[in-house]
Amino acid sequence: MIEKFQDILVWFIGCLHGKCLVSPEIWHKITIQIFFAFFRTSINYFLMVLGFIGLIKQPDHHQSIDRFYTPKRRDYSHVFKTLKAAGSLATLAGIAKMIANRKAADEETLAPLPTNPLGSMGFNASVLGMGGATLSNGTQAEAVAMLETAFQLGINYFDTASQYGDGESERRYGEWLTLLNSRGQRGEIFLATKTLSRGYNQAAEEIEASFTRLGTEYIDLLQVHSVNDIDTLRQVTSRNGSLKAIEQARDSGRVRHIGITGHKDPAIIMQAIEEYPFESVLMPLGIIDRYYVPFIEDALPACVAKGLSVVAMKVFAEGNLVTAGADLMKCLQFTMTLPISTAIIGMGSIDQVIQNVGWVKSFVGMTPDQIDELEEQVKGQIDTDVLWWKK
Repeated sequence: MIEKFQDILVWFIGCLHGKCLVSPEIWHKITIQIFFAFFRTSINYFLMVLGFIGLIKQPDHHQSIDRFYTPKRRDYSHVFKTLKAAGSLATLAGIAKMIANRKAADEETLAPLPTNPLGSMGFNASVLGMGGATLSNGTQAEAVAMLETAFQLGINYFDTASQYGDGESERRYGEWLTLLNSRGQRGEIFLATKTLSRGYNQAAEEIEASFTRLGTEYIDLLQVHSVNDIDTLRQVTSRNGSLKAIEQARDSGRVRHIGITGHKDPAIIMQAIEEYPFESVLMPLGIIDRYYVPFIEDALPACVAKGLSVVAMKVFAEGNLVTAGADLMKCLQFTMTLPISTAIIGMGSIDQVIQNVGWVKSFVGMTPDQIDELEEQVKGQIDTDVLWWKK
């Protein structure tokens, strides 16, 4: 009864790993549809039985369709033909109605996620992206199922880095990318990874290792990672810095775009985008960033003014807002109010993927008063001393 092959695939993967990859709401609707399908079938069989005992009148196909008569003799072949035609029409009508109901009922759930352009890179990314830092947790099968669920629910921006899980995050992406390639869908996603190396030789080796683990012919975005002070910026942009290795990979066609990430100092990001034509910036833009070492005030507007892709991270303060009991839906929706391209979240389960997608789809905006109220709530729930990336 599942309408699309993609639904079947997600369901099948979930069954293999003991999880349901389709939301309870969808399964509830499918169960109702199955019940009514069986009900219609039962009615058809009941009509057939009535035809056998001659309790219904049959249409004379040789006369007007509006003219009915009662057979003097029970011509069972005629009954079979008539009831078969009626049953087929009823079944087709039932199936058509079931499909229409499914589409209408699940329109909101199955609707694509909103998208934004990634700066000038020519790709429209889902406003919610998949973070890769937590992907090395659990089993490989669970990670692949989670990635596939995210993709089926409309997420098309996928983030990772060579150091996440000592390369395990990239390896698990590689397993899933094999599945995408087999379906001819690699071009439907945007894959971003990072190098933490500072020198040319080390970065070149790290980039090759990333390609091996990911098993992909190209990487959409390669970022020089965690540039948090002026010395690091000078090192990566130097003659023998890591940017040279990234540029060579781009010039060969294996890397399509170059970006930078920064966690600590907004001024460094602002200086970096003035000195080098980065195409994308990944920076912390959660609710806490509004009042503690904020990138929102200067770095974000500077990137927007240059037309760069802006990717938000630390939306839940690396899980600290989760443990603090903050209103996570409002925290995510706050980040959605900013002029960003997408926001990546490290999700640890299929349930979290479904939940975050639902929160994004239900977003209708926040007023300044609502944002102020959320900020005050968060200030009372979390100690900024745990925000190590801004120290």
